[in-house]
Amino acid sequence: MPSSATTKKEVCAHEKSGNKKWKQNLQRIHGTEQTASMNHETAQEQTFFRQSALISKKEKEKYLVAPNVNEKDQLMWTSDMKGIFSVKSAYNKIRKKGNKADWSQWLWKPNVPKKNVTTAWKLISNVVAVDSNIQKKGRSTMIKQLWEATLIGTLVTLWKHKNLIVHEDKTCNFSLCTSMIRREVRNASLLVTGHSINCIVDLQTLNAWNLKPMLPKAPRIRSCWWTPLPIGTIKINRDGSSLGNPRNASLGASYRTSAGDFLLVIWRKIGVNTNYLAKVLAILESIEIAIRHEWKKIWVESDSSAVVVAFGLGDLP
Repeated sequence: MPSSATTKKEVCAHEKSGNKKWKQNLQRIHGTEQTASMNHETAQEQTFFRQSALISKKEKEKYLVAPNVNEKDQLMWTSDMKGIFSVKSAYNKIRKKGNKADWSQWLWKPNVPKKNVTTAWKLISNVVAVDSNIQKKGRSTMIKQLWEATLIGTLVTLWKHKNLIVHEDKTCNFSLCTSMIRREVRNASLLVTGHSINCIVDLQTLNAWNLKPMLPKAPRIRSCWWTPLPIGTIKINRDGSSLGNPRNASLGASYRTSAGDFLLVIWRKIGVNTNYLAKVLAILESIEIAIRHEWKKIWVESDSSAVVVAFGLGDLP
């Protein structure tokens, strides 16, 4: 029988040979996977180059267009799909868009009075005119102007009081300085052009200086009334405008009876023109169309005072 030492050596030698073969098999398998992946990538590259070689020269020219050196360069507004600048696109470019409020769906209803809806919107948005919101905006214009006058009046009062002490041997008198400053503030209150706000801060400040608040002027209510046109009169509302002034312009007009019923609506483009010429042409063409339909009793309205004056003086371009 072999000894125990000999048996242990044979077992160790058998384990080492087994580990060596296992490592060789593992390396062989790993190397085969790497070779397969490299062959797959090489096949993909060859397929790509083979397909790109099949693209004709005409198809390449569709995507690679050389610039035309004979045409002049043009400015393009990148914020517009057509490359044309407009005030609307510029406003949309710079304005800050907020998230849509969920409560707007149930607030703005046609069956709710607009006054109540507006007040509710102010309350939800925290912009209603309460003392805390008014204080965030600062003091009223009257308080600001009085504060400026107080600073200047204090400097002048101290200079005068110093002269009394130096040149007339007067003693320092705090109550005299205070009364002189109050007099300067009262004189300035008669010259201020701003008005006060009906809030606690303004009222406390004015009461401390014994001044009266200057409220803004009350709105001037004027009575007005509307009378319908005489029977048989055709009313013409017309307008003209130009996008760019001068640029592409157009004009339009609507014709209504004395009862408010529409008779005719016109609109057309007039090429490149200014706003003034577009409004003048709108009046002329609307009158020509009225004469063509034998509407001799007409009433023309215009929103341009310059055009109305030009027609009144007969000074048309």
